[in-house]
Amino acid sequence: MGSSLALSVETRLPEGVEQGSVPGLYKQFNVIYILADEEDLFALRTNYRKEDMYLYRINIGRENLKKAFLGFAEKINSLHERPRYYHTVTANCTTELVDTFKSYLGVRRWQWTPVFNGMCDQNAYDRGELLHLPGESFRELKKRSFLGHGGNGEDWPALRRRWEEGWRTFASAPVKE
Repeated sequence: MGSSLALSVETRLPEGVEQGSVPGLYKQFNVIYILADEEDLFALRTNYRKEDMYLYRINIGRENLKKAFLGFAEKINSLHERPRYYHTVTANCTTELVDTFKSYLGVRRWQWTPVFNGMCDQNAYDRGELLHLPGESFRELKKRSFLGHGGNGEDWPALRRRWEEGWRTFASAPVKE
C-alpha cells in the first residue's frame, strides 16, 4: 500500500496554553497548514492523542481535486506574506478546509456546519459530497469510516488497511467528474 499526502489545518499553542473557544475569538493563534505523509499525520491523532478519527472519501473528481490542491498550495504560500489567525467561528480547522473545497464541490453559499464541525460529515453526506455505497445511510457510512482512537492497539497501517478493505468489499458510488 502506497502512502498518500495528507493535509491538516491546525494551530500550534505555546507550551502550557490550552486552546479554548473564547481565546480563539481574539487572534491569539496563527493558522498553520501541515502537509505530511498520512501515516505521520493521522497516526498522531489515533495512536498518540487517542482521538476519534473518521476517514471519508469526498465526491469531487480528479480535475477538481487537482484544482483544490493548487488552491491549498496558493493559500499556504500566501501565509508567508499575510499570516492568518485562528478564529473559533470564521477560521478554524474545519472552515479553512471547507472554504477551499466548497467551490470544487459545487457549494456556493455560506454554511453554518463548519462552525459546528461535529456536524460537517452529516451535512456533506446530505449534499452528496461524500462517496458512499449504493443505498448506504449516513449512519452506516459513519460506522464504516470510523478508524478508531488508538485505544485498541491497532497502528496506522492496520487501521488504513481495514478502511480500504471496507471499500474493496463493495462497489463504490461513482465519482463526479
